[in-house]
Amino acid sequence: MRGRITGTLLTSLAVVISTLSCSGDRDEPARFDNQYPIYSILLQRHAGDNGWVDYAGLKADSAMVRRASENLRALSADSLSQCSPQQRMAYWINAYNLLLLEAVVTYYPVDSIQDILNVLDRPHYQVAGQTVSLNDIEKNILRHDFAEPRVCFTLCRASVGSPILRREPYRAEVLRTQLHEAAFRFLTDSTRNAFDPDEQYASISPLFDWYRRDINKVYGSQIPADQPEEVRAVFNFIAEILPESAGRFLREKGVTWSYMPYDWRLNDRAMAMAPSQL
Repeated sequence: MRGRITGTLLTSLAVVISTLSCSGDRDEPARFDNQYPIYSILLQRHAGDNGWVDYAGLKADSAMVRRASENLRALSADSLSQCSPQQRMAYWINAYNLLLLEAVVTYYPVDSIQDILNVLDRPHYQVAGQTVSLNDIEKNILRHDFAEPRVCFTLCRASVGSPILRREPYRAEVLRTQLHEAAFRFLTDSTRNAFDPDEQYASISPLFDWYRRDINKVYGSQIPADQPEEVRAVFNFIAEILPESAGRFLREKGVTWSYMPYDWRLNDRAMAMAPSQL
């Protein structure tokens, strides 16, 4: 009887550990949960539907922020390599956003992430068995390893001009839907992009300047014929996401366009509520 009970307990423990890692590796620390439960709670508490983030509240919950980061670090490089592409992409998107939040919380209050010295360039984050910077995650992992330009809409750079911080983690099983929603929301936000089919004019985020080569790899086209190569790709990319009535004109000749200024101010709810911002 005791042998059967022990065997049952061991089997149950193996199942639990398997569900907490992407690979099912039984040596994987059981703390990693690819549903990101602690991070999910933080986002629900402190990320607003309108894009503003409650950094004061996050700072008060700094112990939870650290625990959420520990969950990321619990996944080994070997286990991550055995994850599906969707799992890996979701992991690195969440890592970028969470680690940047952790950096802001460490130095808060600040007016801009540009006030934090080398916040994007310092390679001091230990994640999945390697030491990386935030720029490493964006450029050398997400942009290098995945031919998915929509990833640019998922990274919240803790700034007013960036895509908003989604109020839930990115997850492999719904990643395609989340990517589309992030792209659609960013492109239909008139504070970040503005399109006038009647005037054939587009005012677009500088995000498209930063990602134009990535976009060109997937959306390169000879249409519209009167634009430079990488601009054609950007226009086709945008037209794929926008409703047809709003995006079709971007594939026609004669479109004039410009980049909007990028707003590096911290996307801080406290700033949004200040009298000068009302």
